[in-house]
Amino acid sequence: FNIAWGNRALTAHWRHLFTDRLFSSFFLGTSYFSQSFKMSGLAEIRNGVRDYSVGGDLSYFQSEQHLFKTGYFYKYMEARFKQKFQETTFVDYTPSAHYAAAYVQDKWKPSIRWIIQPGIRLNYFNAEDADAHINVNPRLGFRYLLDDKTTAKGSWGIYSQYLNTVNDEDSQSPNDIWFPVLGHLDPGRAFHYIGGIERKLPWRTTLEAEGYYKT
Repeated sequence: FNIAWGNRALTAHWRHLFTDRLFSSFFLGTSYFSQSFKMSGLAEIRNGVRDYSVGGDLSYFQSEQHLFKTGYFYKYMEARFKQKFQETTFVDYTPSAHYAAAYVQDKWKPSIRWIIQPGIRLNYFNAEDADAHINVNPRLGFRYLLDDKTTAKGSWGIYSQYLNTVNDEDSQSPNDIWFPVLGHLDPGRAFHYIGGIERKLPWRTTLEAEGYYKT
């Protein structure tokens, strides 16, 4: 038998300083993930996801207290799943999907010790033969300077997942099968809570410890 998997990617970036306060970054990209499992003359399973992406970010330095950021992202993706046994093809499915997002956030410094970063992200996802999904994901992060070498930090956010794994108990393949959200299924949704502390050490070294909880 033969097992193969891999990922190829290509990106291009362009950055531009419009003014001394307004900075931009734009990109184009594509990637292809593939995996296959073959048993010579008996079975063949293939899975792949190809996507094309475009996006951009704008950063505006309003003052020493506020750094505003906004941006957009669009991705078109195609997935494929093929399952063949001997000379019979049982499944050969190639769904496609569109994903778009926009966000805005503020890096706010109310005092010399505090940095507070609220933000919100709007997601849109639509796959063929499936319901469209619109999700609003708020985010909040902070950093607090305990002393000149020690910082406490934390973040919270809601995250949506539109690419899921499908596991077939009867499949001979040890690999997960990746698919966009299809049919009337809802996208994955999770609440993330992260807290930590970092300490500056000699020789330009930083020690960090973090805790992570997800529901």
